[in-house]
Amino acid sequence: MHITKFKLPCMGQIFAHVNRDKNQTRKYGNADIDPRKTRLNYDLEHGTIETLQKRLEEVSHTKRHDLVACCGVVVTLPGELKDEPRQLQSEFFVLVKRFLDEKFGKQNCIFASVHNDESTPHLHYGFVPTVTKERKFRSAEKRGQTYLQERVCAKEVVTKAMLNTLHDELQAHVAQRFPEVHVVAPIKSKRLKKNVSISELKAQTAEKLEKELATQRELTAKAEINAEEALKAHKNAQKTLADSTTLSEHLKRLDKCKITRKKGHLGRVLLTESEYNTLVDKAESVESLAQEREYLLRTASGKETRRLREEYEQMQSYHATDNLRYTRQVEKNTELQRKNTEIQKEIVNLTTENEQLKKANEKLKAEKLELVGQVETLKKVVKSVWTHLSDYYRELCESLGIRQSRGYHR
Repeated sequence: MHITKFKLPCMGQIFAHVNRDKNQTRKYGNADIDPRKTRLNYDLEHGTIETLQKRLEEVSHTKRHDLVACCGVVVTLPGELKDEPRQLQSEFFVLVKRFLDEKFGKQNCIFASVHNDESTPHLHYGFVPTVTKERKFRSAEKRGQTYLQERVCAKEVVTKAMLNTLHDELQAHVAQRFPEVHVVAPIKSKRLKKNVSISELKAQTAEKLEKELATQRELTAKAEINAEEALKAHKNAQKTLADSTTLSEHLKRLDKCKITRKKGHLGRVLLTESEYNTLVDKAESVESLAQEREYLLRTASGKETRRLREEYEQMQSYHATDNLRYTRQVEKNTELQRKNTEIQKEIVNLTTENEQLKKANEKLKAEKLELVGQVETLKKVVKSVWTHLSDYYRELCESLGIRQSRGYHR
């Protein structure tokens, strides 16, 4: 389970992604979306931007553009239900929605959609984070009386304490119907220190894949070295076999050489020098042949060579599969980089436009100050003219003998 806060301006894209809007999905879309499976998606609570606006009108909230108007919850299908029928998977998501309705208020639910067109089936649940507080009337007529006010406040709903117990509460709720299902894998839950966003999870998966590919490359390199050594040993065995054949022929020639034994004194055998050399050569050849025979039994039979060759071919197969996975991951990363580049360009454009608007605003402020100065000057001129006219009127009245009860400057 993962919770994300969404501000009001981005809710159009959120609804486009959740409802798979054909006109806007590509702008916000996930690279893992398979359009052929989009027909398998379904809504437990269909939501639109009008639904959100209607709920916001019913509750109190600040009129700010960065208001956290909605919180999104993503619940992924557990591995135990991955191979189960879709009816059972749907029952799991209905159970999760019922839990979230009880947790955050059914009246606050804006949308609840199940997506089956990505790598893993998951539920998108959106709700308006509201809290109910007791308020006092400000009017003098109801002074001292109180009323209950429901207002939007994400920081009081999505708190650290709530997040620490949310998975355990969901697990207890799901266990009533699916006792063998784990919302968070037992092994991973011990290592889970905080909630991980989808982008961070993908980055971790890519890093893990990179490590596996590095390990596979290392094993492949070792297998290639073993294969080279096996080929070298096979060549040596073939050479030894050829030498053995030559040595066997030499022994046959030595066997044809006749050695005449002549008895000497004290039981000794007398040999000529050539006969002695032939006998020594024969003994050394027999010993060499025995050593080569033992070596051939180990290598020339081909058992070690076949084993190393099979291991090398298996590693080549693994290497090809990993290369394919790596290529796909590289393509996804390239697509994400392309999108990131487009977003960066858009940010630069917006920054430039913002600078231009700032300059225009400063120019308008300067013009406003200039106009204010001109208005003040005009006031002074009008006041001066009015004073002059008042003095002229007073003098005229005095010359005509008309007495005025009011001041002449009014």
